[in-house]
Amino acid sequence: NIASRLTSENAPGRIQVDERTHVLLSRDYVFEAPRTLNLKGKGFTTVYELSRLQGEEDPATDSFEREPAAVAFSLTESLTPP
Repeated sequence: NIASRLTSENAPGRIQVDERTHVLLSRDYVFEAPRTLNLKGKGFTTVYELSRLQGEEDPATDSFEREPAAVAFSLTESLTPP
């Protein structure tokens, strides 16, 4: 599944999403510029790294340090009819 592949390609503390998920969430979240990953079994896939919630302060200026686990989301698979 795409989310699993994105998680394995992700740095700790970062959230990556596929293109369809980016479209669905871009109204509420700010993302970094897209990049292309060659995901095993999926081929070349455009991914976006979540930066912050719209209207939220830039995390680069956030003095609170934290290291959450790497997370990836793919709504593509969950929205595709069986």
